[in-house]
Amino acid sequence: MKGFGQKMDSNLIGIGFSLLAALGFGSSAVLVRPALSHISLPLGTFLSVLASLLFIGIIAALTDVSALLAVSRAALAWFAILGLLSFAMGRLFYYRGIQRLGVARAAPIVGATPLVAAVLAVLVYREAVSYLLALGVIAVVVGVVLILREQG
Repeated sequence: MKGFGQKMDSNLIGIGFSLLAALGFGSSAVLVRPALSHISLPLGTFLSVLASLLFIGIIAALTDVSALLAVSRAALAWFAILGLLSFAMGRLFYYRGIQRLGVARAAPIVGATPLVAAVLAVLVYREAVSYLLALGVIAVVVGVVLILREQG
């Protein structure tokens, strides 16, 4: 039973971190709207990415400098691509969606991220599709459709 308790503790910690991430993303979606009324979208995105880079750079340097200096070129290339897709493009398009639709509509649509991730995981990594995963994907699609119908 010790293994079960450790797994449950690990799951609870993971849920806690995920909820903190949701709090951070949700708060930033609300805060970006007034911020973008003062500057252009590309400049706002740049400043947001720069602030993130400085913050996480300091954490990475304080946590494990030797690992930071030993990052392979392959890992650096992969994370550069991830940074471009997620931080730069994702944030730029998300902020534009917030400007056009408002936070209440744009945030749930961006919440379709699990749908994209699940489909790509199945296609790229051949991950198995369970009934619960399929049901969750369908729920996400229905939710996005409902949001889009309300707008129209």
